[in-house]
Amino acid sequence: NLLYNGDFEDASNGWKTSNTIEIREDSPIFKGHYLHMFGARDIDGTLFPTYIYQKIDESKLKPYTRYRVRGFVGSSKDLKLVVTRYGKEID
Repeated sequence: NLLYNGDFEDASNGWKTSNTIEIREDSPIFKGHYLHMFGARDIDGTLFPTYIYQKIDESKLKPYTRYRVRGFVGSSKDLKLVVTRYGKEID
């Protein structure tokens, strides 16, 4: 696993987040810790999205190797997953 703290055991390590993120562990759907993201906030007409991301040191990636990003989403509205390299989105 290339993600640090990918199971969200420690909310403060590895991830950069907006202020509207909580790590919980009280769900009948998920085992262990899971991420709870509140919706985007609209403050005086300015939209502040909810986000979480992690940068992976490129030296940890192997050449000519495919990597998979996966997870489980219990419910969502307008969720977007973006993977980028050098500031450009990867399909």
